[in-house]
Amino acid sequence: MSLKTEYKIIADHLRSSCFLIADGILPSNEGRGYVLRRIIRRSVRQIHKLGAKNLIMHQLVEALIAEMGENFPELNRAKNLIIETLKNEEEKFRETLENGLKILDDEVFKIKNSNNPKQKLSGEIAFKLYDTFGFPLDLTQNICQENNLEIDIEKFEEQMENQRQRARQNWAGSGEVADDKIFFTLKEKYGETKFLYHQTTKSKAKILGIYHNFLAVKNLSNIEKKAGDVIFIILDQTPFYAT
Repeated sequence: MSLKTEYKIIADHLRSSCFLIADGILPSNEGRGYVLRRIIRRSVRQIHKLGAKNLIMHQLVEALIAEMGENFPELNRAKNLIIETLKNEEEKFRETLENGLKILDDEVFKIKNSNNPKQKLSGEIAFKLYDTFGFPLDLTQNICQENNLEIDIEKFEEQMENQRQRARQNWAGSGEVADDKIFFTLKEKYGETKFLYHQTTKSKAKILGIYHNFLAVKNLSNIEKKAGDVIFIILDQTPFYAT
């Protein structure tokens, strides 16, 4: 007997999620952490489609380790972290999944029953799902594809850019030093620093950039420094807690 597609997706995404977490990647809204979060949320959606009311993903970790733990001992070492991470992510996402799906289902119903069934899902709705309910765009796209619909991506991207502009304006007007706006540029240049404070108290790190008074420098040894100077070093990863 062949398994339902949902079961196959859940199994595949569970395996991917567990290995990513075992490798030290945790869910976030940027970079590799965002990829992990998207994988987990796709799986949660399949669990929801099957009608499950309880948190499921973390309960499947034992079965995965029993199947693959002998060849991949890192799964056993990270078992507690994997279970806790999956449980927390599923719990947070399920809180908003039903509300978001109701909005999306209502929009899909309106489109399918309109005089122009070929129209796209509005970018505004796709952005609302992303911004308010934490729906990754590709999750909304998958649901739309199941209903033979497309999304107005251009309008979605326009909404995203508007949000970025608002964030920059709010930052500039928050009372912080105006030069702190440089951190938006630095994040785009270097990406997100990987925080390891949940896993370790020490780690090696690669220095990505050195800045003195908001200007990039190769080193600090030959620079005249005085009280009040702003100096910071950008690392690829750190066990220091972000403050």
